Amino acid sequence: MNRRASLGVAALGAVLAAGLWCLRVPEHVAAFSVLAGGAALWLGPALMGFRRLLPLGAGQSAVLCGLGLGALPLAKLAGLLKVATHHRPLGAVTFALMALGLVLGSTIVAARALGWARTRGGVAARWIGIVALLGPLTLLLELAIDSRTQAGLVDVTLGVGVTCALSLVPWSAALRGLLAKAGPILWGVLVSVAFASVFGDAIEPAGRACPTVAAAVAWVRP
Repeated sequence: MNRRASLGVAALGAVLAAGLWCLRVPEHVAAFSVLAGGAALWLGPALMGFRRLLPLGAGQSAVLCGLGLGALPLAKLAGLLKVATHHRPLGAVTFALMALGLVLGSTIVAARALGWARTRGGVAARWIGIVALLGPLTLLLELAIDSRTQAGLVDVTLGVGVTCALSLVPWSAALRGLLAKAGPILWGVLVSVAFASVFGDAIEPAGRACPTVAAAVAWVRP
């Protein structure tokens, strides 16, 4: 995937993440106009640099897909241990051991599945990528809706996680070509609309929904 297509993937990731952040406030459209561009502003260059410096090989893809498959079970396991375990050190050790086994198992399953997919063509690989996306996307949706997770680190992780997950999808040649053509335009539109919206009333609901990302464009407002 070239840099122009990576910019398109970053724009799609920003749109999806902003849509989840907007669920926190009733002014969905106003907040989205700022947050989508605010996220795209830094996700685009970050993803282009990542793809240039670290091309994903078979091993990296297997690890990332394994983490994707294990994300939701890990979150549910952590929640269960937090409720059921009153001895925190014991609960932490139990979670660490079970998480290690779960991640290793998920990575082995992903590696075998990706190896099988390479013998079946691009369609099989795309379905494996989609399945690997379901866990983190479900978890990120829960995080976005929960008002207690509005810390900046979680918000940034949400945007990065969605974008990196989308970059793992084995896009077809036709879709990569479309992303390369339309991606930079979509990215530019999102960023431009965000900066324009800052001067209206949209910045206030955007700041309540996701203050860290809104700050990326709010600095232009006097």
